Amino acid sequence: MRYPLVLSTLLLAVAPALAAAQQPVVDPAFLPSSRPDFGNRLALCVLTDGPTARIDRIAARDLADVLLMEPHVVDLPTGGIPREGAGVWPEIRIALQSKCMGVMGAQLSETGGILDWLTVTQPYLARPYVLLSDDGGDLADLAPDARIGVPLYTPVDRALVTLIAAVGRFEDLVRIPYDRPAVARALLDAGDLDAVVLWEPHLDGAAFSDRPDTLMRGDLAPLNLPPRDVAILLPRRDTNLRVILDEAILALRAEDSWPEKENSQ
Repeated sequence: MRYPLVLSTLLLAVAPALAAAQQPVVDPAFLPSSRPDFGNRLALCVLTDGPTARIDRIAARDLADVLLMEPHVVDLPTGGIPREGAGVWPEIRIALQSKCMGVMGAQLSETGGILDWLTVTQPYLARPYVLLSDDGGDLADLAPDARIGVPLYTPVDRALVTLIAAVGRFEDLVRIPYDRPAVARALLDAGDLDAVVLWEPHLDGAAFSDRPDTLMRGDLAPLNLPPRDVAILLPRRDTNLRVILDEAILALRAEDSWPEKENSQ
């Protein structure tokens, strides 16, 4: 199955054609297509600024173990990369050519596109969107004119737009989009939001790990959204590697606690 994707550190609604104009170094397209021989090491990059970085490390090591390979986790910081232009894609391409065989932490989405030199594995993680509010209820428990922060360019954002547009119980809800959890937290602290929709992994991130006790978790009923999947990003040419990783992921997913086993940290 072919999944469009969004990398976990950014919402990459960008035009790859701008890469040549924005990239200050050699365009990755002109770099060698070969990469180092990693031998028996399963070299996987982890986006250190991503919301699933901790779980990604666990998954990378467990995948190496089940494949009888040596785990080799490579940190890939992306927090300082500008969102404009090509975004993180040049860094991802360089990493896949010189540092690692795959990149952990790619959020899968039902919309958007995937660059023609990329592919993704089976999902190794699935997490829902949650609603944070003072009462911990669902959308129906909010005031009719409640102000709701919602992550921009996400399935839940599109679903909420549709819900508000329909004449009925939720038509007076006020949607306030945000592009980063830190922005949502700032709006909450300023009293500009009554509730916020958050992807569950962001609950443990810097912006919300110290959230007030009065901010309680609820769900998004009546919206019925599937959890958001996370997979490994690979060069499209690595068909055999994708098949091997898919099989390992499916085997590990049969374990109820994977990939968040405490003893794997």
